[in-house]
Amino acid sequence: RPDLVRAAWAYEPPYAPVGPPSVRTALAAVARRTAEAHDRGGHPAAAEAFLSAVSGEDALAALPPAARERVRAAGRGVLADAALLGLEPGGIARIGCPVVLAGGGESPPLYAQLMDALAARIPRVSVERLEGVGHGAPISHPGLVAASIEAFAAR
Repeated sequence: RPDLVRAAWAYEPPYAPVGPPSVRTALAAVARRTAEAHDRGGHPAAAEAFLSAVSGEDALAALPPAARERVRAAGRGVLADAALLGLEPGGIARIGCPVVLAGGGESPPLYAQLMDALAARIPRVSVERLEGVGHGAPISHPGLVAASIEAFAAR
């Protein structure tokens, strides 16, 4: 929707359809784990399982209480995110706006693999590595992430 979107910034998008088989398998496992948790405990359990799967078992406990509640409240959206619903790999090449794909230098390698696969398909893309942070950087280091977004917006 070029009429609505002038630029996009994404942090380690887990877009498994463009990744190698090992990445697709790993993210399919996250989707299963999230769905199983939802079946046992509803949306809050799904959100907790998803966060633990992508950011480590201690990620939820490391958050302040208010942030933990925001994570639990996001359970409905997490089900769609984990399953990668509605994504069309062929559409990536039609992205016409400038895009930044940012990722943490300490993140699991699968995120770098996905970013590289996406970067190979998006015409106007740049890849930015945020050193010293992992996949949870938008939560654990919001100032660093905000600075990257602001720098992109200024460009």
